[in-house]
Amino acid sequence: MARRTVRTLALLAAACCAGATLGGCAWWKRPAPVAMSPDMLDDDILSPAVVGGDDGLELRWWVVAEQGDAVARALAPYLAQPSPIDGDAVEAWREHGLRMVRVPLADIPGLRRAMPVLGRVDRQWLGQIPRWTELLQGDRVSSDMGMLVGGARTAMPDGRMRLLARAWTTPTATGPRLRVDLTLQHAASAPGMGVNAFATMRRLAPEDSGSIFTELTINTALDPGYAYLIVPEDPSRAWTTAGALSNRHWYDWGEIAGPPAPALPTPGEALLTSLSGRLGDEPLRAVVMLVPRTPERFSLLGR
Repeated sequence: MARRTVRTLALLAAACCAGATLGGCAWWKRPAPVAMSPDMLDDDILSPAVVGGDDGLELRWWVVAEQGDAVARALAPYLAQPSPIDGDAVEAWREHGLRMVRVPLADIPGLRRAMPVLGRVDRQWLGQIPRWTELLQGDRVSSDMGMLVGGARTAMPDGRMRLLARAWTTPTATGPRLRVDLTLQHAASAPGMGVNAFATMRRLAPEDSGSIFTELTINTALDPGYAYLIVPEDPSRAWTTAGALSNRHWYDWGEIAGPPAPALPTPGEALLTSLSGRLGDEPLRAVVMLVPRTPERFSLLGR
């Protein structure tokens, strides 16, 4: 089972290099995931990433260079879709810079064409992952930057945000469903170790490699036939059914109250937004897509 670490900055660097594609970057040290052009996505979204991959989790991601509210407009028709996470978790994710939207698989090709996508789509078959596994790794966060956690500036050591997951198939009254745990983690680099700090970190179990944001940990069942998109977003912006992004009239940042956009990244933005590069006035953002694949029947014996 192929397992890949994806760095948002690697996506940024590959996207910005002339003639480069998102997968062709030396930042990645493990075997590269399967990559698709936009046309290929139209043909294969209803099929698993690998032959026989009909029971487990599939991961896809791409980069958008947004100027305006193109992503919000593309996702607007799906805001009424049932959320896989409860209200408290939805609000916690929003406050920390992340949104999750459920989209029917058949609509994904058109949805992606409506987004300002750079480069190609990458995908990875994860299958059953009963132990915490790193899915994504964000841009480097320096200790002099800080983050907005719970609406307040929070000091963070040098390191990176990571998205961790576990996934396994379970029976239900309506058929097999994929149970998925997700959480965010800040993995600090050891002082004086440079790039070797992350090599050391990878020898540890993922859940022991940094500080877990317990308020952002979710456990949910994902329905087959849908994709679940995770998008970074400024928490002061409200998505509407018309698709337009609007600043909230009032947002309490802790010591500072008022409507201005935050100068510091939230954990979600640090995970999926380029902190060091922009295209025009907007930073590049990664859109992550989780695709649950389940068999028609569930069997503990695999038959």
